Amino acid sequence: MLIQRRIMKFFLLVSIANSEFENRTRLKVKENRMKKYIPTTTFDSTDSCSDGLNAKYCTPPFEDITRVLKKKFEASQTCGIDQSERYCKRENEKWSCKFCDSSQTAQMLPTRHLNDHEKTTDEETCWYSGSVIEPGQQTQIRSESDLEKASTRNITLKIDFSHPYEISFITMKFCGPVPAAMVIYKSTGNNDEWQPYQYYADNCLETFGIEPNEEITRLNQEKALCSERYSKNKEGTRVSFNTVNNRGDSSVSPVVQNWMTAQAIKIELLKPSIWPVDNNGLKTPSSTLVASYQYAISDIRVSGHCQCNGHADSCEIIDGQPKCICKHGTVGATCNMCHSFYQDRPWQRGTKANPNECRVCNCNLHTNKCKFNDSLFKMSGNQSGGMCQKCRHNTSGASCQVCKPGYTPDPNKSVDSPKYCKSCDCHRVGSKSKNCNKSNGA
Repeated sequence: MLIQRRIMKFFLLVSIANSEFENRTRLKVKENRMKKYIPTTTFDSTDSCSDGLNAKYCTPPFEDITRVLKKKFEASQTCGIDQSERYCKRENEKWSCKFCDSSQTAQMLPTRHLNDHEKTTDEETCWYSGSVIEPGQQTQIRSESDLEKASTRNITLKIDFSHPYEISFITMKFCGPVPAAMVIYKSTGNNDEWQPYQYYADNCLETFGIEPNEEITRLNQEKALCSERYSKNKEGTRVSFNTVNNRGDSSVSPVVQNWMTAQAIKIELLKPSIWPVDNNGLKTPSSTLVASYQYAISDIRVSGHCQCNGHADSCEIIDGQPKCICKHGTVGATCNMCHSFYQDRPWQRGTKANPNECRVCNCNLHTNKCKFNDSLFKMSGNQSGGMCQKCRHNTSGASCQVCKPGYTPDPNKSVDSPKYCKSCDCHRVGSKSKNCNKSNGA
């Protein structure tokens, strides 16, 4: 009797072990099928794009874009680029004149000085434009009033980030006086399409026809303003432009986010400021006036974060180009599209109020292809619009949830089983159609 009990117990344990093994095997097979049919999007508890279970609005960190990308500015004119040229600057209220020459290393004043963050000395390095007075008029300059009347060349400085960024600050440190007029422009992709970002002038109304320091409202959140803030304190001044000042929160407002977004920045220097005469009352030589009618900048910094539309918390430099490491089932350079299998609802930007993650299509593990169907989405009350494509295992339907003609559901299989649809037990001679009774398969 004791031996029989032991034998029964042994077979019971074997049966339980086999059952557990079958369950584990079944789960493993299902897991492998899920990997095959559903591209994964993980919700890591250490990931700022989720709380471990649900998606969260996220964005890459704030950074000095010009430093991280190590991009150089392009200038329409640089002192000494074509030939040796004289330039003058004031130091301790006295004139100091030298020569710039791009062919001589010691005399170069290149655009790399505009963002040479890796310099090893404390000495201030500056880019100089050289004189902006048209060559034919340089000999006619005798006084400061002549400078005011002279025809000058506009100077432009451009930098392209090769990727959209949400710009927060643009700062410029001048070696000489702040220009009497200048404009900052932005481009969101095509460098030929420049949008004014900010105006600066000694007199905004006279120079640009714009009232200075206009108040920001909901009606003009994307309007460039004009500032006269630097019209008096000019020498060695740091000009700072805050793109979001009083405009709102970009993580909430698409309008503000559009305003902040730029892929390239252009600074147009329109009119230099005139240096005052020496304090000792001596007349400034005309040659010095000409050589000092220029622009000089030591540093330009553009700060913000890589634009990933609220669907990434990092932006890596890959092959020299910034690229969002997309989460939330999104893809694209700026996480601006849903993955091909995350088409259950339309793509949307993430916000703090709603992360708007892309949702995976429910195809019951019978395909890894689907597309968004707007009619289906509206019929569901804007809940689900994923239309499965190329259903396998003899299934069909928006979610591969029904069996094709000639097949019927197996009541012993789950809808996501590859054997869910079994062949109808119908004789082809005596059957009117390929359809069969779903309850018994006959």
